[in-house]
Amino acid sequence: MSKSDNEGVKKNGEFVKMRGIGIPVRLYKLQNPKLDGDEVLKLMKKHLWGDGAEEGFLKPRKLNGEVQAEYVVSYPTHYYKLDERGRIVPVSVMAQDKGEIHIRYNTGVIELRGSYLAAKRSVTKTIEITGVKADPMTLSDEAMDKLMRKAKEVSTVTISNLENPYLNSLEIRGEAIKRAPEILIFRKRQRGRIQALRGTYSLPSGQMLTCFFNSKGSFIIYRKGEGIYADDLEHLVSYLETLTISEAQ
Repeated sequence: MSKSDNEGVKKNGEFVKMRGIGIPVRLYKLQNPKLDGDEVLKLMKKHLWGDGAEEGFLKPRKLNGEVQAEYVVSYPTHYYKLDERGRIVPVSVMAQDKGEIHIRYNTGVIELRGSYLAAKRSVTKTIEITGVKADPMTLSDEAMDKLMRKAKEVSTVTISNLENPYLNSLEIRGEAIKRAPEILIFRKRQRGRIQALRGTYSLPSGQMLTCFFNSKGSFIIYRKGEGIYADDLEHLVSYLETLTISEAQ
């Protein structure tokens, strides 16, 4: 197995394949979370990708209190080439996007990893076949503030919902924003809320990794070195779940 095949999320000494320099994650909260894992798995197996299907679930399985599956979306795309006469002609081919879906029926959370197209289509298909309702797991300003305080260093903060007729949002950049009193001044003056932030976090593996968080329930964790430990990724997801639960109580 090549090094490129090994790069990705590491757990128990194994790697899961990962494209690019990081893993985009989107979180949804189930509105009627009383799901039966066996029933969800059965429904997924009725909508598998393959045998001419343009999209569907791949390798659905039940593991550790959740239903996991890959989701593949096939779609036509075009490029141009020169024919034998030197003319530019269009060529149509089928491309694929792939993502992962993790349905935690015990906690009522859907976690989507990877391609935006595959992630969006996978949650749409899940809602369609199960009849559940799910919305992005939005984070309040207090939750985003806790995320900012948890970071070792913060390099970018975007503040939105400003009470200013001339500004929609305000982006603050710096080497150590968290320690700068100006950020509190900006938020108090403009009465805005934290929409997004980028910072460095100390994770259970001991790695210091850069993460980008959005208040709409999505984040990107950027890899360093060989890859990202699955325990680190799961730690961040669990922490975000804890923030939303504490806000709801």
